[in-house]
Amino acid sequence: MRGWLAAVTLAAILPHQASAQGYVDCIQAQLNALGHDVGQIDGQLSAEGLVASQSVQGDDLPPLTQRTAFEWCRGLSEKDVSLRAYWPALDPEIVIVPKALIGTAAEDLSRRAHADARSFFLGQYGLELVGGFAFIVGDQAATVQDAAIDLRTKRKGSARLGFEKNPMPCGTDGGLRAIAFRDMALFCWGADGEYDAAWADEHRYFYTRSFVHEYAHGLQNELSGVDARPILPSGERTLGPKWLVEGAAETVEEEYYAAVTRFSERSLGRQRKIILGNDIPLSALRDKVAIGSDYDVSQFAVFLLGERFGRAALFEYFSNLRYADSWDEAFRATFDMSLDAFEEEYQTLRSNLVPAYRFGKGE
Repeated sequence: MRGWLAAVTLAAILPHQASAQGYVDCIQAQLNALGHDVGQIDGQLSAEGLVASQSVQGDDLPPLTQRTAFEWCRGLSEKDVSLRAYWPALDPEIVIVPKALIGTAAEDLSRRAHADARSFFLGQYGLELVGGFAFIVGDQAATVQDAAIDLRTKRKGSARLGFEKNPMPCGTDGGLRAIAFRDMALFCWGADGEYDAAWADEHRYFYTRSFVHEYAHGLQNELSGVDARPILPSGERTLGPKWLVEGAAETVEEEYYAAVTRFSERSLGRQRKIILGNDIPLSALRDKVAIGSDYDVSQFAVFLLGERFGRAALFEYFSNLRYADSWDEAFRATFDMSLDAFEEEYQTLRSNLVPAYRFGKGE
C-alpha cells in the first residue's frame, strides 16, 4: 500500500472478512457464550446448535440456517451487546489515511467523522457495520485510488473498481467527494491549505454528513448480502432500486445534521417544494440516480415511506432484500405494497400536498 497507514494492520483484519461461514462461526460462539454446548466452532451448523438456537430464538428471528446466520449474528447481539465480541470481523471498521496526513487535523477530523457516524447509527437505529468495512480518505485522487486497489487486491486477489473508466473524483474549494463500494467508502477533498484546528472546525459537520451517507450505503450493502449475491433471481442487481438506495442515505444524512446543529430537517412541504417542476417518474430512477435533481426526487419518495412506516423500515427493506427474489418481494414485505404501486402513487403524491400528508400518516 503506497504511503498509507491504517487504524489496525491489514494483516490483522483480512482473514476476518465476513462470509456465510463467518456468521455461522459467530452464532456458534454466541450460543456457547450463552451457556449452550454446540461443540467445535467450525462454521457448520450441528444438531446441537440447532437445538440450542430454538431455546433463544423468540419471535423476532427466523429458523437458524446457513442463510439466516447473518440475521442471527446481529439479532442475538441486539439482545445482549456483549455478544458483538463474536462478530466475524475482529475490527469491524477501519479508517485508512495517507502518511502525509498522519498527525494533522485532517486525520483527526476523518477519525472523528467516522466515530460520529458510527455512534449515530448505533444510537438511532441500533445498527453497526459487521464485516470489515473500510473508510479511505485523502486529498489526492491517485493515493485514494491506490489505497482502495491495494486493499481490495489483498482481500479478494484482484481489484475491479472501475477507476480506468471512472476515476475517483476529488472535491474542490474544501468540498468533499465520496463513493461507496461493497466493502469500502472513499473520500477525497482537494488539497486545502493548512490542516489546522480552524480547518477542522469549519469542515466537521459537512464531512461527517458525508460519512453518515456512505455509512448508510455500507449498511445497505451488508444487510442485503450483495457481496454474496450481487444479482437477484429476478435478474435485478441486488442493491436497488437506486432511488431507494440513495434516498435513504440522503434522508439519514439530513437526520444526522439536524440532530447536531440548530437546523431542522426539511418538512414534507419543503421537500415537495424542492421537486416542484421535476416531472421525472420515480420508476425512471430504478437503475440510476445521477444528478442533484434525481437525488431530490429520491429523497422525497423515501421521506414519504419513512413518515408512514418509520425510518427503521428504510433499513429493514435491505434486510428483507437479503432473502427476497426481487426488489418487489422485499418492498412488499417491508411497505405492504408493490414497488409498481408506490411508484405510480408517487406521481400523485408529488403533485398534491394533501394526499402526501395523508400517505405519511397512513390514511
